[in-house]
Parts: sequence; structure tokens; C-alpha cells
Amino acid sequence: MLSLTKNGYGDMVVPSMETFENLQFESEVYFKSQEAEEEAALTDRRYSSKEVLKAMKAAIEREQVV
Repeated sequence: MLSLTKNGYGDMVVPSMETFENLQFESEVYFKSQEAEEEAALTDRRYSSKEVLKAMKAAIEREQVV
């Protein structure tokens, strides 16, 4: 990561592409977990780990077909 200063104060940070992609991924995971928490607050329905893994695998397979 490259830090740029202006008059001795931090002004801008230029991350590598890898760092930027990791930050994007972490941000997406954070917002998806927030959505899940909000949805969970609206219902009593809970999913087992097996149900979640099955849904994730199905979603990945659908993405690969497209």
C-alpha cells in the first residue's frame, strides 16, 4: 500500500489490486451478514449448517452455469 501526504499529513492511500479486492470481499461479507441478522430478527426460522451448505453449493453451481 502506498501512502501519500500533503503538507506532512496523510492525504491518500493507494492499495495494491490484491488488497483492494480483499477489502471489497470483506465489505461484501460484512454487509451480507448484516442483511442476514436483519432477516433473522424478522422470523423465527433458523437453518442448520447442512441446510446452509446445501444452499451455498446450489448457489455456486448456478453461478458456474451462467
